[in-house]
Amino acid sequence: MTQFLLTLICTTLALVCQVQQVKPQHPSDRSALDAVLSFESPPTGDVPGGWSGGPPGTIFVDDKVVHAGKRAARIERNAQSPNNFSTVTKSLAMDFSGTTIELWGYLRTEDVSD
Repeated sequence: MTQFLLTLICTTLALVCQVQQVKPQHPSDRSALDAVLSFESPPTGDVPGGWSGGPPGTIFVDDKVVHAGKRAARIERNAQSPNNFSTVTKSLAMDFSGTTIELWGYLRTEDVSD
């Protein structure tokens, strides 16, 4: 019984320590958000670095048509594209509770229908 209890306590402590290490940090300094929310990080395949989205084959990095900087995200779809829509997403490990959030961006459309 004592060995079981000791094993249970050690396992619990190991899990608690691991959860504390994985817990995301909530930085109070938001001055780096402009850089984090840009598309300037080196791409991961076709997708802008640090971003995700899909479906695959519809999200691209564009270095020809940009608003500012060197890169932009491009969603390109046609009649054969999978699913009904595409997304470009970014996760931020930051606490925004109690804060008004206003997002600004630039959107260029070309040959859009439906």
